[in-house]
Amino acid sequence: MNRPWEKIAGSWRFGRRVLYLAVVVAIGIPSACQKPESKTTQDRAADSRPAANGNQLDRPAVPAALPIPTGLGEPVRWLEVLQARPGSSGAWATGNFLAKRNKIEIHTNGVARFTLDISKMRPNWQRKVIIGIDGINSELRKRDFEIYEFVLDAHGRWQITEP
Repeated sequence: MNRPWEKIAGSWRFGRRVLYLAVVVAIGIPSACQKPESKTTQDRAADSRPAANGNQLDRPAVPAALPIPTGLGEPVRWLEVLQARPGSSGAWATGNFLAKRNKIEIHTNGVARFTLDISKMRPNWQRKVIIGIDGINSELRKRDFEIYEFVLDAHGRWQITEP
């Protein structure tokens, strides 16, 4: 069987690679050689001209009126910081409930006491409930009360206090 591409490239497989390379080069070189669009003299003058107040950018005198979204409802607050550590400038805590893993993750900074309202997140008590506070995981067991209060003890461990 006489194939013209075999005479040029030696085999169809090699010829296909050469063909692909030629297409990539034919497409790539013209796009790389194009000159970037240049600004007109008016555009350059507008960019270099300072604003009336001396700043480079013109800012509105009054902030833009942004509409406040409606229909958001009351946020679900199930984590509350009660007390900061002595000597800290402030305290905050963030939390996340991972329903698929049945895990509560809490990250604190400068917190000495916080509460956790279990009734607002509804973990599955038929499975093991894991609570992770500052990267340390423990098992959380169901109690007779819905609001758990955690206190940082002298050794730096979180303890649940009874109401």
